[in-house]
Amino acid sequence: MFGNLNNLIWLDLGHNHIVEIGFDSFKGSKRLQVFIISHNYLVDLPNDLFKGFTELRLVDFSYNRLRVLPDMFFNEDNLEILNMAHNELSRMPVLSFSTHSAGIVCDMDLSFNTITALPVFEMFSRFKVRK
Repeated sequence: MFGNLNNLIWLDLGHNHIVEIGFDSFKGSKRLQVFIISHNYLVDLPNDLFKGFTELRLVDFSYNRLRVLPDMFFNEDNLEILNMAHNELSRMPVLSFSTHSAGIVCDMDLSFNTITALPVFEMFSRFKVRK
């Protein structure tokens, strides 16, 4: 869909009726820095959606119906802000980040989900403390 938009850096698909994203929907938009797809009807996400997106800084999946983020979903090292508020997450998406990418995240909003327990300390240790 957005495969030929090589210079696209900001994409806002919020407030639509999107129920599904194809794994290759954005494969040609590797320069994307801001991806907003809030206020839709997403339940699942393809594992490799952001593979090779080395400039991605902000991702907003808020106000969807996501139950889980795939493990190792964020492998690149530039994500700073993740908004997952108002979804149906039952566990924290700690394993969705590679060890290095977790150290870059500055702001993660997980409010208004159905998270019932926090992971053990060792799982949180992949996230760095910002001073």
